Amino acid sequence: MVNRNHREFLIENLKRMEFESLLEIGCGRGEHLTNIESAFPKKRLVGIDIDKNKIESAKVCLKNTQLFVKDLLELPFEDKSFDIVLSSAVLFYITPENIRKALSEMIRVGKNQLIFFEFYSPIEMKIARENYYARDYEALLRSFGVENVWKVKIPTEMWPALPWKDWGYYIEANL
Repeated sequence: MVNRNHREFLIENLKRMEFESLLEIGCGRGEHLTNIESAFPKKRLVGIDIDKNKIESAKVCLKNTQLFVKDLLELPFEDKSFDIVLSSAVLFYITPENIRKALSEMIRVGKNQLIFFEFYSPIEMKIARENYYARDYEALLRSFGVENVWKVKIPTEMWPALPWKDWGYYIEANL
C-alpha cells in the first residue's frame, strides 16, 4: 500500500467522481476543505460546523469556500443542494436518538454521494471510555432506501491514532 494519509485518500476518491458542489458537515478549521479547494478550485464548496471559533479559523485559510455556523440536525439548505455531502469524524458524536435525523438531513440535501470517515461496527456500540458511537452505517443507510454503500477499513498506517486503527472506515454511498 502506498503510504498516504486519510486526507490524500479522500482527494484520490473525489478525483474519480463527477461533481460541482460539496458540503462538508463538521468542517472544523477546514483541514479537508483546504485540500479539496486546492485540488478542485472551480467547485462550489460549503462547510458547516457548530463551533464558531473553528469556522473563524477556517475563514483564514479558505478563500473560495462558503462557511457557516450551523447544526447538522437542521441544515439550512434546499433539498438536493449538493452533489456530495461529506462528514469526517462527526457522526460518531451523534447520540443514538439523533442519528436517524442527522442522516436524514444529509440525504435530504445530497444529490449523488455521501462520504463518511466514521467508526463502523455491525452493531451500534458506545466505544469504551469515550462518548463515541460505532454504527452499522450500511444498515442505517439501507433503512432510508440507500442501497449502494461501499466501505473500506482505514489502514492503521493511514490513520494510526486510537480508536481509528480499530474502528475507522471510509464509507461511500450513492444516493
